[in-house]
Amino acid sequence: MEQHSTPSRPDIYTSDPMPAEASAFALGRFSRSPESLRENMKWVAEHDPSKFFETFYFSYGHSSLSDLGVITTNISRCSHLAAIEVLNDQMWQGQEKSSRYQDLTQDSYVTPVPLQGHPHEPLFHRTIALLKRAYTRFQEPVYNALCQRTPRPDSLSPEAYARIMNARTFDVLRYFLPLAGHTNLGQIITIRVLERQIRRLKASPIEELRWIGDRLRAMCAEQADHTWSALTGQPAFTGAIAPMLAKHCTPSSYETQTLPALREAVADLLKHYTGLHNPARWPKTPRVTLLPPHSLEQEILTTLLYRVTHAPYRILLHFVTDIFSKDEKAQLLKLALQFRGPHDDLAHEFRSGYALTYDLLMDIGAWRDLHRHRRLQQIRQDFTPIHGFEVPPLLKTLNLDFQFSRVMECAHHNAIALNTLDPTIGTYLLPFATKVRCLLKMDWAALDYLVGIRTTPQGHWSYRDIAWTMRTLASRRHPELGAYLRGTDPSIEAPLTR
Repeated sequence: MEQHSTPSRPDIYTSDPMPAEASAFALGRFSRSPESLRENMKWVAEHDPSKFFETFYFSYGHSSLSDLGVITTNISRCSHLAAIEVLNDQMWQGQEKSSRYQDLTQDSYVTPVPLQGHPHEPLFHRTIALLKRAYTRFQEPVYNALCQRTPRPDSLSPEAYARIMNARTFDVLRYFLPLAGHTNLGQIITIRVLERQIRRLKASPIEELRWIGDRLRAMCAEQADHTWSALTGQPAFTGAIAPMLAKHCTPSSYETQTLPALREAVADLLKHYTGLHNPARWPKTPRVTLLPPHSLEQEILTTLLYRVTHAPYRILLHFVTDIFSKDEKAQLLKLALQFRGPHDDLAHEFRSGYALTYDLLMDIGAWRDLHRHRRLQQIRQDFTPIHGFEVPPLLKTLNLDFQFSRVMECAHHNAIALNTLDPTIGTYLLPFATKVRCLLKMDWAALDYLVGIRTTPQGHWSYRDIAWTMRTLASRRHPELGAYLRGTDPSIEAPLTR
């Protein structure tokens, strides 16, 4: 007898928020059973998820399961340096305290634990005090100059005008902010991202990051903060947030061993090329370089070198293509992979093969804004004072650039002195004006998105110039496509918009 289906509509509903591991457990089991999600939630509520996670996640590496549970986390009063590492994941979602909308004159800072009680600790505090005094001293002349340049229109209230001018003032003053300065992070991330975060932080050479990694792991075995439940009168979940993650999340030996081994091997390979470590002997490079097409193997090898040196990409590409022997290149690749475990993703340097690769040299403040883009690959060299610093254009107009440079030079000098004690300590003293070198690898759509977002008139001038130059170089290489790239020329200003 012929069967006819009965017209019906899908059953669509939203459910109450669930603890992260319970949510992942329910959805993971849901994909493996004919039962509805409601029936799976009932089953999960009556059973311990630990065996399921042991079998399908931690033992067999089915990491997609950990994308099914979401955790909200707050990290307050960490350093800017730590915040940069915490959010350094392509799948990270969250917000950081903005330097544009808050006066950071009174903000405190992190003193690295290895320096506490050391005879050189006063030098660290004096340098931070120098930067904070400059931040305060420059505030009035910068604010007045901006107001003189853009008077208040009648259509704008004095209060709104002051808020906008303050934001523009802080765009200049942020160049004084040290990486040691306190900031706050709020993140809404999956179990997978949290696990990678904890493993990466616990493997860091920086004590603050290891402490944050340990605290995040301990947090997984604790109850969540109940502020929202108390404020709204909603019942609170009283169990541990992610007890299985707390049990299994260990430092990444792949990251712990690979980077130091690469540094040593590359230093040995390049020890006869002294000019490679001396920026004064490098050919002058622009702020933005669109690199020429080259093979995937050459790109991966050059990127591995780039990560553990401070040299421009073009110079390192020359070593890979024209100087290193086949055996030397094979040895580098082997070293980059030999510590990889069965569940470790390939190191970030292997995320190659994109059509557009840019080598950027820019101030840390502007780089942090570009660092938040997730639709591309980023490889940053270590922070260092050897590239010098950027001077805000307005300070040149006000003839304050000499005073500004004196402050920056002192901070860099003291950072170098403290790095002789521990290579991680002096980094905390580097101001946002310090230049950093990084690679951005992307497809065309990612470039269009970045340029469209980062060239808008209300944005910071530093990354506006960078993004516009990226657009210009790509348009020259691909004129048919370049005509359709979005973007706003940095010469177009809108100082009263934010």
